[in-house]
Amino acid sequence: MHLTEGLKAAIAERLMDNPDPAGIDGGTNGLPVDVPSDAGTYVDSLQVSNGAIVATMKLSGVSPCVKGKTLTLAPFRSTTGTLRSGGRARPRRPASRSPALRECAPSHKRA
Repeated sequence: MHLTEGLKAAIAERLMDNPDPAGIDGGTNGLPVDVPSDAGTYVDSLQVSNGAIVATMKLSGVSPCVKGKTLTLAPFRSTTGTLRSGGRARPRRPASRSPALRECAPSHKRA
């Protein structure tokens, strides 16, 4: 989601200084304040709480499968305390689709 890009970068900068996301909230630590309503064309609200970005979709003017749904993007916590970068990209296995994704996916049935 495009609306979250700036927030993700700001949260990443805070986590470079302190890896604990507690207290990384909207309106603190140099982050913009939360947007309680009408955050974007399809997003109603956008909030940051303890480093997690929470976007709630609008109830109208959006696909029925995302109407009122919430998307949460949370910082990844490494089990080793290290960050990996570079290296060889590994192909991802296709994830099984959740019921919500199946609902949104176009049907390819032939008539």
